[in-house]
Amino acid sequence: MGIFRRWFGKSDDRRPEPEPNSSVTLPYETLTVSGTEAVSTCLRLRTEGAGRFTPVILGDPQNLRVFLSGIEANGDSPQAIIDRSQGITMGSFIERRLEEDAELYQYVEKGEWPENAAPSQDLTGHTDIVKRTPLKRVAICKVPTPRSWEVPAYLSFGEWNECPGPEEHVALLRYWHENYGADVITLWNDVIECTVGRPPTEREQALALAWEQFVYCSDIVLQGTGTLASLAAILCGGKTWFFWWD
Repeated sequence: MGIFRRWFGKSDDRRPEPEPNSSVTLPYETLTVSGTEAVSTCLRLRTEGAGRFTPVILGDPQNLRVFLSGIEANGDSPQAIIDRSQGITMGSFIERRLEEDAELYQYVEKGEWPENAAPSQDLTGHTDIVKRTPLKRVAICKVPTPRSWEVPAYLSFGEWNECPGPEEHVALLRYWHENYGADVITLWNDVIECTVGRPPTEREQALALAWEQFVYCSDIVLQGTGTLASLAAILCGGKTWFFWWD
């Protein structure tokens, strides 16, 4: 279960689930492992595939139908999406979001810094969100790019409800990789998780990051931590990031 849903009791209203017992093949090499081995396998493959591919946890293999449908529905090539991302900055993204719904972002509560917040360390893409235990089977995709921030372009991820489009994911994840060493490790129906090599260590830096992440994914505050300060507190020193679009 996602860190925010686990802590705050979020419901699991996701995009349409794949049909049971579906057999789907993505256009990229995919392997299946047990949930208990998924994270360690993905991290090992990250080292083995350096410079060639990015391994990404896709959750239960039945989720592959959702990704295949998205890839087939999007007529753009991954490179075309990546090219479009070059014109997007964090500043331009935030400006567009504010123009679309200024009230939402203007009145978010900053809140007080929580006293006993622990930095985020968990990953959830290999777990059953109801039972909170490792899945029996987990799909890991070797996405054919060495740059993890380009993964949403290859899997055509996004552009429903408030979820950014693939090119926006690419641009913002590239920005966070450059500034914090963030790398995508999980991408499933409506979730992105990252490992973070250089998390913020000061409160003001963490608060600035929390604001960026709120504009990117408002649900992690509005349906999760409740305030920017509470989000910043788990980002400060946190080795994992979690994003979820309702």
